[in-house]
Amino acid sequence: MRKQMLLLLACTLLLGCVQHAPQTRPPMTYAAKLAEVQQKARQLAAGMTRADVEQLFHEQDGGLQGATNTRYYEEPEVMIEVPFDQTGGNWSPGNRIVGPPKIYRNPRHID
Repeated sequence: MRKQMLLLLACTLLLGCVQHAPQTRPPMTYAAKLAEVQQKARQLAAGMTRADVEQLFHEQDGGLQGATNTRYYEEPEVMIEVPFDQTGGNWSPGNRIVGPPKIYRNPRHID
């Protein structure tokens, strides 16, 4: 019986049939995410393009937005609003930052 169990265990390991529970990270706290966003925001400078900004902040917030300010959302509840000019037209990747970003706590707008 013991040999059969060892053989079964060896076969299972060799075939990769052992399933491991996925490792999950606890959700990030607001304070930790705020610190992360503040660190990324220090990389922003006047004259950088919208395309440059979107390399750092990937998710635009929903809801109505004007063409001169874009809100980016970071879970949980961290919003960063970046002011842009209209170089290349509305919402162009060539729009340039024209002022300091604003970071604040706000839930995501869904639209």
